[in-house]
Amino acid sequence: MPFLRTPLWMLALAASAGGASMFGGALAAPPEKHALVLRVAADGDDANDALTRPVRTVARALAMARTLRARGKDDRVIEIALTGGTYWLDRPIRIGAADSGTPGAPLTLRAEGQAPVLIAGGPVLSQWRPAGDGTVEAALPAGATCPAQLFVNGSRRDRSRLPQTGFFLIGAVAPSSTYLADRFQARSGDLPPNFVPAPDTQAVVLDTWNVSRVRVMGYDPATRTLRLQRGIPGHNSHRLAAGIPYFLDNVSAGPLPLGAWLCNPREGRVRYRPTAAEAGKPLTAAAPVLSSLLRIEGAAGVPVHDIVVRGLRFAFAGWDMPATGWVGHVDEVGAGAAIALGRCRAIRLERLEVAHTGGAGVGIAGGCSDVELSDGSLTDLGGGGVMIGSGIRRVPVGSDWAETFAREGGVTHDVRILRNRFASLGRVLIGSAGIWSGQAHHVAIVGNEVSDLFYSGISIGWHYGGGPGVTEGNLVENNSVKNYGQGVLSDMGGIYTLGPQPGTVVRRNRVSAGRARDYGGWGLYADELSSGITFSDNTVSDTSSAGIHVHRPGATLTFARNIVRNAGEAGIRCTPRRAEADVRFVDNRLQLAPGTAERLYCELPQYRFVRRDAKD
Repeated sequence: MPFLRTPLWMLALAASAGGASMFGGALAAPPEKHALVLRVAADGDDANDALTRPVRTVARALAMARTLRARGKDDRVIEIALTGGTYWLDRPIRIGAADSGTPGAPLTLRAEGQAPVLIAGGPVLSQWRPAGDGTVEAALPAGATCPAQLFVNGSRRDRSRLPQTGFFLIGAVAPSSTYLADRFQARSGDLPPNFVPAPDTQAVVLDTWNVSRVRVMGYDPATRTLRLQRGIPGHNSHRLAAGIPYFLDNVSAGPLPLGAWLCNPREGRVRYRPTAAEAGKPLTAAAPVLSSLLRIEGAAGVPVHDIVVRGLRFAFAGWDMPATGWVGHVDEVGAGAAIALGRCRAIRLERLEVAHTGGAGVGIAGGCSDVELSDGSLTDLGGGGVMIGSGIRRVPVGSDWAETFAREGGVTHDVRILRNRFASLGRVLIGSAGIWSGQAHHVAIVGNEVSDLFYSGISIGWHYGGGPGVTEGNLVENNSVKNYGQGVLSDMGGIYTLGPQPGTVVRRNRVSAGRARDYGGWGLYADELSSGITFSDNTVSDTSSAGIHVHRPGATLTFARNIVRNAGEAGIRCTPRRAEADVRFVDNRLQLAPGTAERLYCELPQYRFVRRDAKD
């Protein structure tokens, strides 16, 4: 394997206990020297010098830092310090290759003082007037487009939808092809007889593990048929079939429910029905149109490097369905993030808060290396918590991995996700994983909490179809995953692996409260061609399906000393295929309710049980 080496995380964990960085000199604490501090304040003035009087924008401070670097002050630690307050953005903060620091003097973007610093996407709507029927309305700023998300007094509010809560079920689909169908029949009584979709009404269809968003082009009340847009990218993942749940988003049918809103693009106005707690009180709403708030991105052949971002809060980023529709494959890969990294190295993201987004919290991709996200809180996210690496599943015919990843800036590697809290995820992109690591190697996911989401907690590996990939030497250790699935999607794991991952270790994690809609609320889930992975000393409890599930494994897998408690289907479940695989179960403890099977479909000789592996 081209990347197989002594995993960096093996050296890092001991150092981490003492507060040192895994990156050695690249991100070591700078030597004792005077830092040059450029100050930013929400009431500052960009005409100021930032040294004696603060500027107003981070963009202006970055420009000044570049000028100082160009004057030969590379040996100075340059810090951009934001005083407490809210910084509303009309464009993302961009840190590029020209802003790079040095190993001994990284460029630092940090909060100053005890007052919180909030970097937020707008616009802000604060002038509301009564609009009848208990609703209020506010005008968008001139030139602003309708948002897809709205946050009122700091809380997420959903657009008007049908049904108001829960889901409808598809009634029937034309028999031609469920994967290519562009229409389906609603069940009797679901839709109002006078229902007319708006130009931007969307059908959100929840298949087993992927969720589609498509525009509704029309409705025939005589046949109860909803007609959907055609030509959706990834259309063969967009499945329609009787009984699949769906809902209609952005619907103006009847009075607005409490806490719901709609935007009229022709009039440029947002209409909202306050909740009982909000009635008669002042309202301030963020109507974000920016999908990213901070972008740390280099250029082809010129990475951005040696950057530290510390102690800031980011909130109110949007995500809107592309005009061509959205067919989210597994884990909603490719949806974008509020903090986006690309073509980068030696980056620290420390003690950040990310909240109230339309997409994911943090994206680390495009050839990034030596990146650390630590001690953060990422909550109320439209997508997943953090996305690492590439979503390329296999190389094109006639290419190799190096050639393929060169177009993205190279392979993502040596990333640490440490001691973060990820909660309330997938609020827009329902099929998101809490932590996703795709085509990347030597990724350490250690000491995190992941909770309250509708799909897999931690998903690692992204390689279908066999053959070598780049995912190897990863570590998933001492994480807590709980309350995942929640009966919304199927075929998931608290910790999910896919494809060959030589040298990868999954150990000492705690997985609990996983519940699938139909099937597959598993705890530890080694999916298609998973191999080279050791699962050891994990605890799995209260899953709707098996505590451990192995599906069409690759070469070698080991499950040792894991504890399974209260699994709904079986302690261990196997898929009896691929006779060349070698899967070993060693001394696992199964604490199951009476009548629950210890093992299902694990009879073939490639599944070897050593020592205990039985009920207590």
